[in-house]
Amino acid sequence: MDVLVELTRASGEVYFRLHHDEAHHMFRAEWMGTLTQAELQLAAHKGLECLLRNEVILFLLDMRACQSNWQDICSWVRVMWTPKSLATPLRFFAHLLLPEVLHGRSLEVQNMVHGSVCHTFENETEAVQWLDGIDVKALVQA
Repeated sequence: MDVLVELTRASGEVYFRLHHDEAHHMFRAEWMGTLTQAELQLAAHKGLECLLRNEVILFLLDMRACQSNWQDICSWVRVMWTPKSLATPLRFFAHLLLPEVLHGRSLEVQNMVHGSVCHTFENETEAVQWLDGIDVKALVQA
């Protein structure tokens, strides 16, 4: 997997990594630690720049190591990032969440990205299998 973006704090601690997973034809993003609003926004915009330059329609978001308030993240993404993401081919999201975060949150995540299909998972293998099951070639040709 190629690392496209890696963002760190002044302390050297990584808080965001974006990979291009060519084997599965998807992007993978990892969010780590407690994010400030500025860190969240910078990472989201850097990721969006990569998405605009590629024809990838599948995205695995790993939020398991993120300790930020989930509701704050959903609100900002829904209002600010989502309208810009509609200019990209990206349409299928798998969100990896810890079980305690996932409980009761799936509807929020599914409604977070308008015009896209979002599913939440606790297990990375299941998330990748779901994304792998999407017929990318058929969707691109449609």
